[in-house]
Amino acid sequence: MRDLLQFTVTFHAPFRVATGHASAGLDAAVDHHDPLPRDGMKGVMRAAAGSLLGLSQGDVDEVFGSAAQPCPWSWDSVTFAMPPGTGVRHRVAIHPETGTALRDQIQMAEVHLPRAGAAFSISQTGVIGADRLDRHRLILTCAARAVHSLGAQRRRGLGWVTVAGGVAH
Repeated sequence: MRDLLQFTVTFHAPFRVATGHASAGLDAAVDHHDPLPRDGMKGVMRAAAGSLLGLSQGDVDEVFGSAAQPCPWSWDSVTFAMPPGTGVRHRVAIHPETGTALRDQIQMAEVHLPRAGAAFSISQTGVIGADRLDRHRLILTCAARAVHSLGAQRRRGLGWVTVAGGVAH
């Protein structure tokens, strides 16, 4: 039997997972079709497992995979109850000595607006020993719930979230 862990994401602020490309009049654009890709969620969960939960590298690699071993879990992209919509956020560089705005240093970046909730699931795709399965579920659930921000400029007010769920079905 394959496990399926389901999670919900509540957004408390706009978020941006940039495409890496500029767009018409914008320095940083977002993907309108896949606002929060599966790799993004897996990455922030992996980081949370290592830094916030303090797991050993061996435990992180066992659950999330590594170059030496494939990940026994597969993440779905985050799906939204309704399309999140977009807006523009402006940033300006500040001169370190005078505290004034630097000339020609404004950034216009697209962000997704928090409207409705979202959800994603993680399904078991590899073989996990029966003695390790409960530990995997616990690590994935705790790592997901430890994620409180995602995307770009997390320390500047973007991407604040609450993740709930993780019950195996």
